[in-house]
Amino acid sequence: MTAKNPDNEKQHYVPEVVLAIYAEGAGKNKLCVFDKHTGRTFPGPTAVKKLCKEGGFYNAEAAHGRVSLEKAFHQLEQEYRDITAKVIAKRSLAPLSREDFGTLVGFVCVQYLRVPRLRKAFEQFNRLIADKARAIAPKAESRQEFELGSPLRYLLQRYTQSLTAKLAQTTMANIPPAGRVSMPIRGSLLPSV
Repeated sequence: MTAKNPDNEKQHYVPEVVLAIYAEGAGKNKLCVFDKHTGRTFPGPTAVKKLCKEGGFYNAEAAHGRVSLEKAFHQLEQEYRDITAKVIAKRSLAPLSREDFGTLVGFVCVQYLRVPRLRKAFEQFNRLIADKARAIAPKAESRQEFELGSPLRYLLQRYTQSLTAKLAQTTMANIPPAGRVSMPIRGSLLPSV
C-alpha cells in the first residue's frame, strides 16, 4: 500500500462543519453548487466532502520541516459546531454567552483569512516586496545590506508599510461594519503549529 502524500491531501478552506449546515439529502451531506465566478452549475447535489478544498492547502515548509495547519483548525471548528448547534436548535442568538459570541466572531474572522483569494493576495504582496527590494538595490549581494538601520532597509520598510496599508484598506472595505465590543474568546483563534 502506498503512503499518502500530504501535499496531495485535499484540505478544506471552507470547513465541512460550515458546509454541512446548508447540506441536504438523507445524511445531510450534499449541496447544490453554483460557481459565481464562472456561472457554472454542477450537476446534481455534490458531497460536502468534495467541496471547497485543495491539495496541500495548509501545508508549508518551516525551518524544522513541513508543517500543516489542517489539524490546528480542528478545535476552533468544533467550537463553531457546538455554538451553531445552539443557535439552530433555538433559532436564535439569545442562548449565546459573550464568550460564545466572541468565539463565533473569531471563527468568522479566521475563516475570512483562510481562503484561496487571500492567499493569492499575500503571494502577490510577497512578490511585490521582493521586486521592490531588487529594484532598490539590484546589486545587493547579501542580506546584510538590508539590516536594521540601513538606508535600504528603511526604503523597503516604507514600501512594505504602504502596501500593508493598501491591503488593509481593501480588506476592510469588503467587511461590513460591526460593533467593536471587547469580548472574551474561548480557545485560540489562530492555530498553533
